[in-house]
Amino acid sequence: MVLSASIAPTSANSRPFANYENQYSIMRGKEDLRAAKRAKLALGYTFLGALDFQLDGGYLWDGITQVIRLDPVTNQGSITHDNAEKTWTFGLENSFFFNKVSFFQTYISQRLWYNETKLDAHVSSPYEGGSGLNYSFSMNNTFFFNRSKTLQGTCSIYYASPRYDDGGLRHSHSFTANAGLSYTLLDGKLRIAADAYNLIWTEPYIHINTPAYQMRVKNESNSLCSLSLTYSFGASIEGKDERQSAKDLRSRM
Repeated sequence: MVLSASIAPTSANSRPFANYENQYSIMRGKEDLRAAKRAKLALGYTFLGALDFQLDGGYLWDGITQVIRLDPVTNQGSITHDNAEKTWTFGLENSFFFNKVSFFQTYISQRLWYNETKLDAHVSSPYEGGSGLNYSFSMNNTFFFNRSKTLQGTCSIYYASPRYDDGGLRHSHSFTANAGLSYTLLDGKLRIAADAYNLIWTEPYIHINTPAYQMRVKNESNSLCSLSLTYSFGASIEGKDERQSAKDLRSRM
């Protein structure tokens, strides 16, 4: 499978005026940004409809990243965006879906990949760019507490190793755990759910370096609880069929 896509600049990237200023920096837009381009080649294999493997490689060019511009008149630096990034990525992904027992199902996914991000030599950027081997793991579990499967519990975890993101931004490792409980009645039309997010989490950091300073920025993450009530209108679905192509696609996902 070959995939090619363009990533258009957002309005925040391209505004041609200063739109943010604090004690550390001035942010400016750039009105002539080009769309970033990404190409990807992937090869996948599914074993027994439940165990998936995928080998992929990709290349990003004209990537949009933040750069530092120096005003020759005032000698004042400002941060703007430019098409200054190139990234190679090679990865192996594995996923497994298990639903052989009536009271439990799980979906497990893990990915090991190598990426190399380079920023154009003629620009100065607050992001360092770099290369490295990265790993991520996620697990989503569903528990059924009665035969009709109207009372369900969910729990999920996610972990990612330190890594370079698009734009050359360096992230610390991250871990989160979530849980939820739901009950459906009236033939599935009414659903009551309670969910808790970030029950366990690590505080993620990003690293920013400029000629004038170094910053270790903490991205705030807080525990969050929600209670929802959902009602679906319309006639009940008596039955439905699935095309073979849809089954094949679902097994690959």
